[in-house]
Amino acid sequence: MFFFPDEHLGRNSALALGIDSEHILLWKRGEVLGGNSPEAVKQARVILWDGFCEVHMEFDPIQVELFRKEYPEGKVIIHPESRYSAVRKADAYGSTEAIIKAVRESPAGSVWAVGTEVNLVKRLQFQHPDKIIKLLAPASCECKFCKTMGLVTPATLLWLLDNLADGKMVNQITVSADIAAAAKLSLARMLEI
Repeated sequence: MFFFPDEHLGRNSALALGIDSEHILLWKRGEVLGGNSPEAVKQARVILWDGFCEVHMEFDPIQVELFRKEYPEGKVIIHPESRYSAVRKADAYGSTEAIIKAVRESPAGSVWAVGTEVNLVKRLQFQHPDKIIKLLAPASCECKFCKTMGLVTPATLLWLLDNLADGKMVNQITVSADIAAAAKLSLARMLEI
C-alpha cells in the first residue's frame, strides 16, 4: 500500500493494524526509489509518502509528560497525524470526530490535553465549560492554526451555498470515470476500516 499525503497518519494506522515497523517504509521525494534499496521496497507492506501536517508536528512526548505532571488524573488524546512517539504516549488517539466524541462523552470535571489544531481545542473549551481542556503544547508555544482549514469561513461557505442555490458549480474537480471508480473504492474501503 502506498499511503499519502501524511506519513504519520500512515504509520500510526499501519501500526494499529498490526503491521510491524520493519515492513513500513518512508518514500523520500526526489530520491531514486525514495532513498531506499530495491530489496527494502520489495519487503515493504506500507510505503509512506514523506508529507506531514505542520500543525500536528508541534506535538511531542515531552508535552505529554509535562501535562501528566501537572494533571496526573488527566487524559491525553491526540490526532493520528502527529508523530508516533507522541501518539504512543497518549491515552487515546483518533480523528477530529473521535476527539470531539471522547471529550463530549467524558464526565463533568474531566481534564484533557488535546493534541490537534488550536481552533478545535478552543471550540471544545467553549462547548464544555464543565471540563478542563488544554492544548497539548508548552505554555510558550505560539501555536499554529491550520491555514487550509482556516480558508473555510462562514463567508466562503455562504458564497459556495449561494452559488449552488443559483445553479452554479464552483471549484468543481472532475476526473475520468476510471479514476473516479478507483477513488470511490478506496474511500469505501477506508470508511469500512
